[in-house]
Amino acid sequence: MPRYQVTHPGFYVLSLVSLAILLVLIGFFISALFFSQQYTREFKEDIALVLELGPGFDRERSDDVVQFVTEYEGVLPESVAFITREEAMQEMIEELGESSMTAELQNPFFDMVEFSLAEDHLNATHVSQMETDAGESFGDVRIHHPADFFGDVFSLLHKLRIYVFAFIAVALFLTGTLIHHIMRLNVVAQRHQIRTMELVGARTAFIVQPFIRRGVQLAFLAWLIALLISLTGWFALLGSDRFVQFTTAPATIIGMACMLLAAIVICTLSTWIAVARSTGRPLASQR
Repeated sequence: MPRYQVTHPGFYVLSLVSLAILLVLIGFFISALFFSQQYTREFKEDIALVLELGPGFDRERSDDVVQFVTEYEGVLPESVAFITREEAMQEMIEELGESSMTAELQNPFFDMVEFSLAEDHLNATHVSQMETDAGESFGDVRIHHPADFFGDVFSLLHKLRIYVFAFIAVALFLTGTLIHHIMRLNVVAQRHQIRTMELVGARTAFIVQPFIRRGVQLAFLAWLIALLISLTGWFALLGSDRFVQFTTAPATIIGMACMLLAAIVICTLSTWIAVARSTGRPLASQR
């Protein structure tokens, strides 16, 4: 069979552009999901919680309460710090300025332990249990935490990830359908050559081969275009230093490979089905 030539260059360019845009979106959303998870984890672990000790707390037991908090499940040990009420008052004066403070102002603080929790433990249930356990050991205590406030935000981010995956799935289907119909147009344009091959006993795999080759070329070219656009965009967003770290990260390399694999699978499968349907043979046929 003669080398397959593109019969509808306008449709071919449309397919190439559509696939490249799809790959750019896939790469962007996958990268966004990766960075959102990373930054969400860092953000959660930077949230400072405060274990406020009651007015009757014996300061001589400060080491005990620090040890309790440090060893409690989910607490990041390096974040634990004991702060006296005097230190807390002095910090407020430094932040607000001495001119804003009056001499009659009473110290509103109590001794406290500041700490942070690992991402998986930053929730109201875990914090409440910790407050209960601390109260049994040290009397009147209270934990101030924003877990309830940030809960809605994190829930929204989780839903957003689901919507992104759904969008990618729909985009993959639509692009695959577009390529499928474009390949069928090319098959119809060469139906006389294909029919001649069928009459002389050519196998389906032999007839499909030039179309598959063109489909793989389309996938690889679209991947190169998408890669160039994506890397240019990330370089503009991240800067040179962070861009090097981003491109050398294992997750980025895996993402690039997944983009190429997705392009090849879409083009190959769409082309195979289009040719098989146009020739009227089952996919597994060898005659």
